[in-house]
Amino acid sequence: MGDDRLIAFSIAVSADGQVWAWGDNSFGQLGDGTNQNRLRPVRLSSIPNVKSVAAGNAFTVALKRDGSVWAWGSNELGQLGIGGKTNVNIPVQVDGLDNVKGISASGSFVVATKNDGTVWVWGAVPSDFPDAEFAANAILRRPYPLPNITNVQQAVAGADHVLLLTTDGTVWSWGRNDFGELGTGIETKSVSKPIPVPGLSNIRELAAGNYFSAAMDQKGRIWTWGNNFNGQLGLGKANVTLVEGGRLQVLEDNSKHAPTEISLERGNAHEPKTIVIAVDNKKISNDFEQPALIRNGSTLVPMRKIFEEMGAKVDWDPDLQRITAKKGTKQIVLTVGNKTATIDGAEVKLEQEPIMENGTTLVPVRFIGESLDANVHWFGIDNIQYIYIYRSF
Repeated sequence: MGDDRLIAFSIAVSADGQVWAWGDNSFGQLGDGTNQNRLRPVRLSSIPNVKSVAAGNAFTVALKRDGSVWAWGSNELGQLGIGGKTNVNIPVQVDGLDNVKGISASGSFVVATKNDGTVWVWGAVPSDFPDAEFAANAILRRPYPLPNITNVQQAVAGADHVLLLTTDGTVWSWGRNDFGELGTGIETKSVSKPIPVPGLSNIRELAAGNYFSAAMDQKGRIWTWGNNFNGQLGLGKANVTLVEGGRLQVLEDNSKHAPTEISLERGNAHEPKTIVIAVDNKKISNDFEQPALIRNGSTLVPMRKIFEEMGAKVDWDPDLQRITAKKGTKQIVLTVGNKTATIDGAEVKLEQEPIMENGTTLVPVRFIGESLDANVHWFGIDNIQYIYIYRSF
């Protein structure tokens, strides 16, 4: 549904309220009345007195100083809030919205905060929209108020989640929670209505990205939580999110304006007591003949169960202690005690070799998943490590 390409363009607002745009213009997202790409910034003369702008995937939203909201670009998923599916390449006003004080856009949806503390949303909003009328079809082509939500001073949009900051400095979240981006500590893939994020108080500003979140408190401290595969949480290393509720505290050195110290709030970076493995959201670790374990930072799981769940046929040579797995035309060969594996005859170095434990052969789960073209996601809460593997078909 929609265009899956990542559309590269930029929008800026000058101090005098003028909007400037450049980059890809395939859907009219630059707002200059054309669909021509721009290698240099162009000024949008049709929309002066702008307070702020927000960009999604191939669309732009602007908040004017008079509290009105304007939008342009792709509209297939209702992200312009003007009804219908027609793209527009000039700014058009979003009807039904006034006295707006803040806007935020994500891939294909927008959240707006009004001066009265209410929050309005439109576009392809996160799944499980908190209203039964829209639960089955979360595409809103006109602005719609979040029910029973008041006293909000800021709302921000992540990839598939929303964060709300209330006037008392507390944070609420709602939407998908695949990587702990809601920060609630609840073991669920999504939350259908805004719920409080525990442990956060006196917050003054929020930010949300692709499956991760951040907050700044009144003391200037930065808190981050969620997906850390590329180090976006500021921990000093990637692939570590082992902390209660997916929440991290980063103490900022105000003289350098950069994260310099990490404090894990009530969490720890020790080896987890429990390792949960799921393939396509089906939990399989309960069926392991030998529990998964960690060696040198790599998670090892029983070889036969993981290969079969991934749709591969596996053969075991007890004399050579060699594992051969085949799926379609792909063949993977591993040997116990050997850090060299092969994929279709090409050698691959492993961080951790397969081992024998209580008569069971254990293999590195990330290598297996990725070598079979699956996506492997890792995160931790308390002393539990979760590994989700999603196969490609």
